[in-house]
Amino acid sequence: MEDSFDLSGPLTPLGDTCTIEVDGSQVVHSATYAWESFDKVSVGEGEGEAVSGEFNAMVWPGAAMAQAPCTIAVSESHHMTESFMVSLEMTHPAGDEESVEVLSQLIQPYMAAAIDGVPCEERAG
Repeated sequence: MEDSFDLSGPLTPLGDTCTIEVDGSQVVHSATYAWESFDKVSVGEGEGEAVSGEFNAMVWPGAAMAQAPCTIAVSESHHMTESFMVSLEMTHPAGDEESVEVLSQLIQPYMAAAIDGVPCEERAG
């Protein structure tokens, strides 16, 4: 397993990835971003389906993304980011309907776990 997703780093896990391979084939890929729009990341094809929950989330066959406000100030006049986003891509289950169902159930708790390791001002306290 190739893993560069480090929630214990000094600043934030923005721009990190995690890939899980089985028998030499990628089965899961995840990445983090400091963007506010799903349009900037190419994961699913066509229109995705909204996933209800705490975070703004979308799902496609084989892929899901979630986004939340996340201000990380570097100084009073400069923010490292104002948004945190994760993507989750999986090759199994292979069927479109089952893939959307599984990823719809995974993306909200996955995002919650990922953002817990990020020092967002919105979540402090």
